[in-house]
Amino acid sequence: MPFLVVMTKTIRDLLTARRTVALLALGSIPGWFFPLAVWQDKFGDGRMSLEMQTGFLVGYFILFSFLWMAGFFLSYLTIGSTGLGLISGESDRGTLLLMVSRPISRTQILLGKYLGLIATALLLEAIVLPGCILLWWYLLGIDPETVSALVRLLPWTLAFSVLIALVFSSVSVALSTLVRSGPVRAAVFTAILLAVFAAGPVMRLAWPDTYEDYKLYWVDGGYNTGNAYSLLLNRTETGRMTPQGQAWIGIFNGNFKGGSGLLLSAFVEATADFDPDIGAMPPSLERSDYIEPAVSTVMLLLIAGGAFWAANAALIRREVQ
Repeated sequence: MPFLVVMTKTIRDLLTARRTVALLALGSIPGWFFPLAVWQDKFGDGRMSLEMQTGFLVGYFILFSFLWMAGFFLSYLTIGSTGLGLISGESDRGTLLLMVSRPISRTQILLGKYLGLIATALLLEAIVLPGCILLWWYLLGIDPETVSALVRLLPWTLAFSVLIALVFSSVSVALSTLVRSGPVRAAVFTAILLAVFAAGPVMRLAWPDTYEDYKLYWVDGGYNTGNAYSLLLNRTETGRMTPQGQAWIGIFNGNFKGGSGLLLSAFVEATADFDPDIGAMPPSLERSDYIEPAVSTVMLLLIAGGAFWAANAALIRREVQ
């Protein structure tokens, strides 16, 4: 099929040695940060039970896979930095005219570039995620049972990454087709990322009553992406997260309740979530149930489909010179 040729070329162009090495190094930052700045300082003294260690590491892995892997790394560095120029770059170089003059439809061109961008992003993600687990295993010497719990998260985290890649690749390709100015494209895409990953925590913590009374969770991108993630995580058994891990997730995507005071205190007081004498796990925080996770997933897929449709319609109507 013609789009496979475009897809293959897009993958080759995006997987240059320098770019690949740089992205893999950047993606591994949380894997290095946790052992050096968090674990040995506060949790490496042997007071924490195996259950607590597993729960804490599972919570951290879920948080950084949501905020970093699916957030800044996947959505911005891997997808946004290249997706915004996929179509506009061809137009600026004058190669778009050559492409559309060949026996391949514009839809096939767009689809090939879109799938190539997604495949590249997911390949890098599939290397970095297990790499972080291996790094923790080597640096921290964590128990094989804890490693097994983290490994069981991988398929569902990668499935979530597919969903995020579909959404943000569609949005970046749509902007590349619809907006001719590079700075404007970058500004709009950055604003979208901030709306998804930063606006929600501000609304939930600053105005919790308004957030619930006016049902702002329907337009909260962070909550809906986290809610879709929870649909996948519910399919794996990894042990219960610590209340601190639940508080982290409650702050950033709203999947756990507790009020701003409880969430922030659990987030700051890292050693307050277990009794050092017996290593006991306190009760879990209450889960949010504003929207069914399946509904959030469908909403995200509709956004991805709508953005791709807009990009395709704009490219079909575009005058190429």
